[in-house]
Amino acid sequence: IDAEGSALTIEMAPGVRYTAHVADTADLVHLKELLLEREYGASFSGYRILDVGAYRRDTALFFCIYGAEKVIVAEPAPDNYALAQQNIQQSPYQDCIDLLPVGIADKSGTLLLRFDPRHPHVHSLDHLHGSPREGVPTISVEVWSFQQLVQYSGWPEIDLVKLDCEGAEYPVLLHTPSEVLRRVRRWAIEYHGSPTPLQDRLRELGYAVRLVRD
Repeated sequence: IDAEGSALTIEMAPGVRYTAHVADTADLVHLKELLLEREYGASFSGYRILDVGAYRRDTALFFCIYGAEKVIVAEPAPDNYALAQQNIQQSPYQDCIDLLPVGIADKSGTLLLRFDPRHPHVHSLDHLHGSPREGVPTISVEVWSFQQLVQYSGWPEIDLVKLDCEGAEYPVLLHTPSEVLRRVRRWAIEYHGSPTPLQDRLRELGYAVRLVRD
């Protein structure tokens, strides 16, 4: 425990250390969902995974602990990216995790990111929302389309895509070409609005859809 820096370092598995910031409880909630409730499961042997909205790399490390072959992760926020780098470097999985400092949406380019240093778990692309939240600044970040991320991977098939990207799940699923989305075997999506458009799109593409919790 680093009381001065409001940081907690835990051992996720033997030899795998993860540092979370605990000025608020968001990081602890993430760890509870990941490690105790096993929301993503715990069997990823040989998986190739795209982790969109990877935050501080807890999920990427978890996937590797449970057998993932390779995880490509995207995180545009500089504070989260820096801690993600630290967490990768203090792990035995540096060769298994490819960290990209980009946001993911339906188009490539440069966009504004709502950057809330008090609540780093809710940084989000500005164009996804209405009027800006008072006191929350924006910064310019590089953004890739989901199609560009899939092309970057070079994988003909993707075993799992995890989307936890504060609203960007809607343009990713609704505006990416069907032939690109169908290269994904399984999706795990945290949604930030009505799930109905996402469910309808996935069923249209031929996926079985299960709502875990609302």
